[in-house]
Amino acid sequence: MAKNGQFNPFAAPGNKSNINQALYNPLQTIKSTVASVNLSATGELLEMPAVPLGLAVGVANTWQTFEQTNDAITGSGAQWGGGSSASGAGRRDFHSAYTEFSIPAFTGFELQAAARFDEYSDFGSTLNPKFGFRYRPLNFLM
Repeated sequence: MAKNGQFNPFAAPGNKSNINQALYNPLQTIKSTVASVNLSATGELLEMPAVPLGLAVGVANTWQTFEQTNDAITGSGAQWGGGSSASGAGRRDFHSAYTEFSIPAFTGFELQAAARFDEYSDFGSTLNPKFGFRYRPLNFLM
């Protein structure tokens, strides 16, 4: 048996003490929340000769929080057979706005123009444009 009465896995057989003294049940509490609001609208902006000019607009807001709390033994790394896990918390807010135009050039062919603005509380902001086209020569082929 170990001199202090604690379990010693390396002691000679019969001298290891009680394994129950080596048992440990960690306590970790994690709380995460996500909330978001999205608003979008699509429709026809005006009539063109072939098909109407299409428009889509939207905004989105997302809020995220995270909190992790550990017991003192887990937080210090004093448990056997595992690493430490620090307590911590964080928050991230995300806001975006976008618009997209669908511009018919002639029957079966449309031009597309879009832009999206994203802003992250922990990263910064980006503006991403997109230009493209869609061609549908036959009803079953695009």
